[in-house]
Amino acid sequence: MNLKNLVIAAFFISAVLSGCSSNSEVSDDTEANQSETNDQASEVNDTGNDESLENTESKDHTQVDNEDGNSDEDTSDNTADSSPNKNSSDSTEDGIERHSFNSAKEATNYIKDYRTVEQTNVDLGHGIQASQDAGAGHQYIVWNEGNWLIKIDYPNNPQNAPEKYPDNMDLATTIVDYLENHYLPAPKDKGVIKIRGFKDSPQTLIQWQKDQFVYVIESNKNNPMETIKKAVDSGKELKNQ
Repeated sequence: MNLKNLVIAAFFISAVLSGCSSNSEVSDDTEANQSETNDQASEVNDTGNDESLENTESKDHTQVDNEDGNSDEDTSDNTADSSPNKNSSDSTEDGIERHSFNSAKEATNYIKDYRTVEQTNVDLGHGIQASQDAGAGHQYIVWNEGNWLIKIDYPNNPQNAPEKYPDNMDLATTIVDYLENHYLPAPKDKGVIKIRGFKDSPQTLIQWQKDQFVYVIESNKNNPMETIKKAVDSGKELKNQ
């Protein structure tokens, strides 16, 4: 090989080696830049995650606070007095419930289902006229005695009536006969006696108002006459107070 060819070959080799070195530097710079970019992105993600975590924790605390607030509000609603006008309840010496109200008017309004029976169609004796009606499997006898309303609710089917008082008319006349010589407490405005004569679910409920008080006697046994006698005895005691 002559000298000219050697010079050309050396120059070519030098150029190739220079290009490889340049490519290597570019690659190194690219890798360094990529690494730096990744590090910055990682820092941004870490910062974003930290902010997201702080936001999540803040949201969780807010939610807990709200839930606590709602819980307090719900508790207040649930514990609200269903009878806001009633001041207190206790029992008399003979076990009769006594409810106290702010006024006689509120006590009177507490007693429901009282009415004056104007249309009557049956005679119960002793000058007492009653209304007798039936419907939807029930037989009703309703009448007034003074400021009292007395209502008897019996089944149409005699098999569902109690054995002790199987006939509602017999029970009604028995009550009228008894009250001819025995006196219920005199309510200031109104009193109610409701008797349910169903064998499987008997009930006698007696309520009367005196001043700002409502007295209540209730029995879930088939003993309407015994419960009425208890009201009569209570009236005597209250009269003497």
